[in-house]
Amino acid sequence: MDRRDSLIVSALGAVTAQWASAPPATAAGTGRRVGTQLAELHDNRLGALRRLDDQVGSPECGGEGASLR
Repeated sequence: MDRRDSLIVSALGAVTAQWASAPPATAAGTGRRVGTQLAELHDNRLGALRRLDDQVGSPECGGEGASLR
């Protein structure tokens, strides 16, 4: 095992330990509802970011044009 592999394994171990000790997620029943204007703004922004990713590319996520849609 070289130094890079050792660093990756130790980092993954630290992240796993944090996840294991985190409190469980619960749904917030007292949250406020968002309006249609905010939902549309979110959808439009997400679409713009996906198009930007398609044009610029993100090799970390699987290469040119790859997406998680």
